[in-house]
Amino acid sequence: MASIAAIEEIHSISNGGISRTSISILIILRLLPSSLFASVGGVLADSYDRRKIMFILDVMGFFVAWLFVLSYKLQSITALCIATLLQMTVAAIYEPSRTAIVPMLVLEESNLEKAMILVSSSDTLMQAVGSSIGGILTGTVGIQSCFMFDSLSYLVSAFFIWKISGDYDPTIQRADVINE
Repeated sequence: MASIAAIEEIHSISNGGISRTSISILIILRLLPSSLFASVGGVLADSYDRRKIMFILDVMGFFVAWLFVLSYKLQSITALCIATLLQMTVAAIYEPSRTAIVPMLVLEESNLEKAMILVSSSDTLMQAVGSSIGGILTGTVGIQSCFMFDSLSYLVSAFFIWKISGDYDPTIQRADVINE
């Protein structure tokens, strides 16, 4: 929501109108990376410690989110689009690790189905409620503050992931299964 508001504001300042083309490009840049980079995330999730991957990508997400602040300060739609592309690329690579770590966290088979339903439901709820909150925050605290909140949310996520103990390397898990 803040990105769309930023585009509208930048266009209204620079040429007195709103460019729906820029908003369309933004939406495409938000959707495209999941098609292009989810497989990269899957390979990483199947090859390395998922918790470490998630932590590193959250830290990267923190820095990428600050590119939104910079693009807003520069009043640059191009920079905003680059930040969006980078953010959604990080998210596309992150998603397979996030999904694949759940079976490693929930060891009881009877609870795994419930956990996967909870993860799926929380994603849907996050998208619906998150967009609404984003719109409200954009209107009340401003575009730049929303970008700052976004960057901080990556650090909060990284902190909680860092607090998870254990080894979440799928190659070690497979070796344990083979040796049993």
